[in-house]
Amino acid sequence: MQALIDKIRRREARCGIIGLGYVGLPLALEFARAGFHTTGIDVDAGKVERIGAGRSYIVDVSDAEIAEAVEAGRLVATTDFAAIRDLDTINICVPTPLRKTKDPDLTHVVNAVNEIRRYLRRGQLVILESTTYPGTTEEVVQPALESSGLRVGRDFCLAFSPERIDPGNPQWGTRNIPKVVGGVSPDCTAAAVALYEQCVDTVGAGLLDPRRRDGEAAREHLPQREHRPGQRDRPHVARARHRRVGGDRGREDEALRLHGLLPGPGLGGALHPDRPLLPLLEGQDERLRAALHRAGRAHQRGHAPLRGWRR
Repeated sequence: MQALIDKIRRREARCGIIGLGYVGLPLALEFARAGFHTTGIDVDAGKVERIGAGRSYIVDVSDAEIAEAVEAGRLVATTDFAAIRDLDTINICVPTPLRKTKDPDLTHVVNAVNEIRRYLRRGQLVILESTTYPGTTEEVVQPALESSGLRVGRDFCLAFSPERIDPGNPQWGTRNIPKVVGGVSPDCTAAAVALYEQCVDTVGAGLLDPRRRDGEAAREHLPQREHRPGQRDRPHVARARHRRVGGDRGREDEALRLHGLLPGPGLGGALHPDRPLLPLLEGQDERLRAALHRAGRAHQRGHAPLRGWRR
């Protein structure tokens, strides 16, 4: 995979983003600013047309930013997934809305992965950024891509780097929010790190050993879900949960400090109180799950928090 890494570092790689929402569009612009030829892919023809016309549809991106990248020839948008065959890197930034049962709907992720599989070739890097539970990369994405006959680590690279965007936050954006990366193999991690280093100020931030994989990257994303809503009880309940799932709370607290996500009012982003903590879907015990959910709901409604779980 060294050839891919060298191509990335020379900024000759062709980058692709699937999903041009509040995560994908700003990331596409950062790649374009870094000098990469960037292709955005979205099933929404309206978004594709607006990008081509230099018009924004999200709060964190101005018309001028899009117009500059498009006019320079560094950013194009399309609804045609066949563009994947010409790409060297593909970031999956599609939404994962909740079902009525409050578990994440991976339909958009699965659809994107199936499209990638159709055009996957040797030497490509695929990165999942969509908010999801630990294990999705290896349990959902990897088997689907390997059904093409290609193998992760030998023929292509696969990594997980959870999106950490806080829409509307003027202080923290795609470039200065530290990136946490976990690859399916050390080579996969190295390739993903090399890509993000071209357009993100801090990658890994010392929080992720190159040998760690998707599950650890996802667990280090969790404190943002716990703190972002400003709920006093979620962090305390989550400490008990972290001890059970093996997360390193010190590393996760450091992730919060780097990102500036300390307890406070306001929501922001898709990671709001209506989303249960996704790693609980890995089969953790129901007592902890129920207590965490009740604590969040009680605080939302102005009721007394569940102080019995504070320690």
